[in-house]
Amino acid sequence: MSMRELLDQMRHEIPLLMDVPMRTILRIRQADYDSFVLYRNALQQVIREHLRNDRQFSKDTAREICSDVILPQVRKLKVDARARRRSAVRKALSATAAVSAAVGLGLVSGMIRPELERVFQIGGVVLAGKVGDILSAIEKHPAEVRSHNMYFLLQLVTQAD
Repeated sequence: MSMRELLDQMRHEIPLLMDVPMRTILRIRQADYDSFVLYRNALQQVIREHLRNDRQFSKDTAREICSDVILPQVRKLKVDARARRRSAVRKALSATAAVSAAVGLGLVSGMIRPELERVFQIGGVVLAGKVGDILSAIEKHPAEVRSHNMYFLLQLVTQAD
């Protein structure tokens, strides 16, 4: 079997590809071609390793590769992406809370003079705007996730959900 035939066989055995319309797959591939190339190269490598072990490549082999190699990596990547995003949100919120608490404590305790109170009120509005900017800038999939060889499939999972 040629590599093209093997990859075609894999396409029919990867459930993620079955759940997503071809138009969506092609759109994601075009929008993020680098992640597609990483995925394709990783898939070719897995197939080569199976062929190197003098194993016949069949539908069962394709299912095995999918269930034992590909899907666990995509699941782990999805969990990792979610954890990194939550961590970034927590850091942003805790930094904001610390600054807000310091300013509030200064105002309440009288450490900040009353004539500067209005300045800090304005600063609080600006701070709230910055928090919004920080939270919107937190990426759904950070660079560490986007550089993973299964990121292309993660995008498909995200689209399918």
